[in-house]
Amino acid sequence: MKKRIITLVLVVALVFTTNYEIYATTPREAGQDVEDLMTFILNQYVGEDVASEELYYGALKGMFDVLDDYSEFYTEEEFQMFFEEMSNSFYGIGAELESDGQYIKIVNVLKNSPAEKAGLLNGDLIIEVNGASIESLSIDAVVSEVRGEKGTTVEVTISRNSEIIRKEIIRDEIKMSSIYQMDLSKIYEDDSLQSIEYINITQFSEGVAEEFDEALRQSKDNNKEYLIVDLRYNSGGYLDEVVDIANDLVPLGAIMYTVGMDNEEYGYYSMLVEKPYKKIVVLTNEYTASASEILASAIVESEAGITVGERTFGKGIVQQIFTYGNGGFKLTVEEYFSRNKNKINGEGVMPTIEVKVPNLLPQLRYRYNVGMADEYVYEINSILEYLGYTDQSPRNAYDEQTNVAIRAFQRDNNLYPSGICDFATQTKLNEILRKEVGKEDRQLIEAINYIKEISNN
Repeated sequence: MKKRIITLVLVVALVFTTNYEIYATTPREAGQDVEDLMTFILNQYVGEDVASEELYYGALKGMFDVLDDYSEFYTEEEFQMFFEEMSNSFYGIGAELESDGQYIKIVNVLKNSPAEKAGLLNGDLIIEVNGASIESLSIDAVVSEVRGEKGTTVEVTISRNSEIIRKEIIRDEIKMSSIYQMDLSKIYEDDSLQSIEYINITQFSEGVAEEFDEALRQSKDNNKEYLIVDLRYNSGGYLDEVVDIANDLVPLGAIMYTVGMDNEEYGYYSMLVEKPYKKIVVLTNEYTASASEILASAIVESEAGITVGERTFGKGIVQQIFTYGNGGFKLTVEEYFSRNKNKINGEGVMPTIEVKVPNLLPQLRYRYNVGMADEYVYEINSILEYLGYTDQSPRNAYDEQTNVAIRAFQRDNNLYPSGICDFATQTKLNEILRKEVGKEDRQLIEAINYIKEISNN
């Protein structure tokens, strides 16, 4: 033991003898330090083999780790995937995927896609790609395997109703739309809703403003008087795209302001003279972020409309994309403020009419009982309120009211009514919540009811 301690002290002393070089005063000196350290690691490290390229990219990523949460360095492959996501165009098979236990489930086969032509169906489980099991792979890794150059072939093995099926699929260009429209009068079987246009913008990707212009043209051709813009789960996108869309909806005046490192203010303005709709309602939730918050705040502060739903995420920053070698990075270069110069970063946009929808519970490791308190108890109470088992406001405390509500929920769902939110109860809460949210979109219904009310006055 004594010998081991002495060896450790000697090693620590050896490392510390090089410390005088770590505190470089210039980027050039810092670069030399990194090179020296990489050489030292490659010569001395006895763990799993590591390439100099891995250390290099690790060092670059490390620099961005000390910045804000949104600045990030990308390797060549990551940079390519980033642009594919932002362009809504890539080469692949045309199937939307999600994790499903140890495998990956196909949740949406796109129309006229290679996946559809090959006979893949919603609900199929991908178990192999090119003959290799995907059991230990993340969904990002599987997506990377399935995508590739146009015209190349990928072999996908699926499980369908216990049958194993192999498909050879030729990759092709897949174009995704960021704009979705719904005829509310048909969905709700209510002719009084024919005057309402519904447009869902999933992200402000490249070309979305042009798509939106076409949707607006159709809307006006159909004599729509009110507009619902659904920005829930829209995490943002390109600044110029959201500014172009804001110019279609926000009356004359500022859309937003940006402030950079030099504290110089720059404004973006709308030239729109006449409001296109009598009233606009923007649907938001806690995942509405960045460019989406620009549009939501501009519509509210210009009095063109209101927001319904939940407070937005609060990502009020502008990032610029730079190429670096074969990769690249995004760097926060400005903070933006709303039309009325209100701070959005870290604050979000508060809804005009609040309608909360609980989050699904994560895979919890605790059995919750009376006396316990944390943020997950808040979510448990939120779900119970949403499902009608309590009229108490959500709170962090697992109190007697929570116990009573849990027992009632357990009885209704053939669980032992212990009043303890155990793993089986947590799973059932998520299951019932999914069904209820899918059955009834309360935020959308609130938006519709608001429009009905103002149209009758």
